[in-house]
Amino acid sequence: MTPQRRARVEDHSIEEGARKFYTRAMAIAIVLVLAASIIAMVRPYLVGRFAASAVVTTGSLDVAFSGKALVIRNERVGITPTSGTLHIVAANGDRVGAGDVVAQVLDPAAAARLTKSAVSSDKTLSDAIADASLREERERTKLSGIKLQLRMKTQERQLYIDRQDTKAANSIAAEISQLETAARLAEENIAAIRAEIAEAQRTIAAGNALGAGSGGAAVLRSRQAALISYHVDGLELALDPKDPSIMDVDPGQLQPEPRTLTEGESLNAGQAVFREITDLYTELLFFASTGDEQIKPGQMVKVRFPRLAQEAVSARVVAAKPRPDLGQGLQVVRVTLERFANSLADLRLEQASMITRTISGLVVPVSAIARRGDVTGLYVLRANRYVFREVTVVGTVGDRAVVTGVREGDQVLARP
Repeated sequence: MTPQRRARVEDHSIEEGARKFYTRAMAIAIVLVLAASIIAMVRPYLVGRFAASAVVTTGSLDVAFSGKALVIRNERVGITPTSGTLHIVAANGDRVGAGDVVAQVLDPAAAARLTKSAVSSDKTLSDAIADASLREERERTKLSGIKLQLRMKTQERQLYIDRQDTKAANSIAAEISQLETAARLAEENIAAIRAEIAEAQRTIAAGNALGAGSGGAAVLRSRQAALISYHVDGLELALDPKDPSIMDVDPGQLQPEPRTLTEGESLNAGQAVFREITDLYTELLFFASTGDEQIKPGQMVKVRFPRLAQEAVSARVVAAKPRPDLGQGLQVVRVTLERFANSLADLRLEQASMITRTISGLVVPVSAIARRGDVTGLYVLRANRYVFREVTVVGTVGDRAVVTGVREGDQVLARP
């Protein structure tokens, strides 16, 4: 007879259940702790290998505002007293003295005396002027590039000087010297081309004066020494720089009607023919929303006209005034450009940007900046892992910031 096996007696007491629960819970906790430890050990290396990063660079950020620039000038208009055909004596952009003949308005007989040979000669000279103007534009573009490199190299050299890195500073100084030489050469080329253009213009003007004679012509003379422009827009008398209320003007209410008069054009009595610009500097009213940026009289700024050139022109702030009537946070800033440019003589209302200051130093993406409590910093790559380093944010412009506390060339976590 086979002996019967005794049934296993299981303990279903509360104490036994609690013991099993805590045993399982302890095992799960140990597994989780081990997993977390492994992840903590591996994660920095995975992040260092695969996470998006950025490199700390040396550079400059321009604090700039876009808006509308309204050009204001001391100018008067030359008006023809009679109808007829326009005959230009002083070319567009010429500087004339008081009483000089600027243009003539010819009757049909006088206009017929302009011979075909004179027109042919003028065309040859005009073609030469056009070619020289293209060469001048190329030289100016080249000069702008050189000046941009000079600014960057000068800032880079200053950083090396601040770090007392004499070798690197001397190396940059040699590059700066070469760039300065190239800039002087470009400026000399521009001056020579301008002289060439002026000579051709004088030749055309002299030929025109001889060809027209004096009979059958209304002679238009300049009232004072001025620069001549045949570009008129109807706002010449409406915008007086001496008007104390000039900064209250609303650019949206201005309706310029630009027109450029050319040789042989038919004129009506009382029509504006040319402008005399008496100030060889350019003033403008800049309308823009500048936020919390403080702009004060006497402050140096830079103005750029994107449609004309990428080079920014230095200017001095004359006055600044809030204009809440034109929009929240908007103000008008009156500035005087440091130099006169013929290319601006025909402008009236133009899109522009004003650079109020430049922040130089070590540049990083704004997205790379992180906070740990009250501490601002960057995650910098060290030995294949990112470690937190405290930094000071000098300033931000758009999606980039200038900081201190890291080194040029450091690799930082782009989006911590």
